[in-house]
Amino acid sequence: MSYLRWTIRSWSLLLGVVLYFSCSCQPKTNCYKNKGELAGVIRFLELIRFQPRGFCKVEYLIVIPLDGCQGCVSRMLSFCTENISEKSITFMLSSSSGKNIESCIKNHGFSKSIILIDDNNLLHRLSISLENPIFIRFEDSRICTYEVLKPGNIDSLLLDVESQLEACSL
Repeated sequence: MSYLRWTIRSWSLLLGVVLYFSCSCQPKTNCYKNKGELAGVIRFLELIRFQPRGFCKVEYLIVIPLDGCQGCVSRMLSFCTENISEKSITFMLSSSSGKNIESCIKNHGFSKSIILIDDNNLLHRLSISLENPIFIRFEDSRICTYEVLKPGNIDSLLLDVESQLEACSL
């Protein structure tokens, strides 16, 4: 009897996880912690004329501030190196120093034609957090999720990205 109960719970949990990742995101303004910063991000996207490429239903923009938390920045640079060819992810480097950006591009072998560069320090001028990487998820070309990456949420967000990449490539 306990084996049956365990099996039912296992299948229920699995079904819950599958439904969670397969349901579409409903844009909500209350999911943003700092509405002023969200307005800055929207303004930033308008100024750089960013548009999701339209390769997948779900796409991502990941902004990596090279002056920020080095643990998160190095993790995101590794993720960028591994996924630089993914068409549904756009990476952007930001720094208060152009030398930091040039050094990063050289050290990681990135191409300037693939990565967006905030060389005008626009994020800082719009008062957008530059301490940690910024994760923006688009669904149907609209902002669905905006998160500041921190050690507590980085693993779950990257897992979400990887599962969406697999779904997009099918």
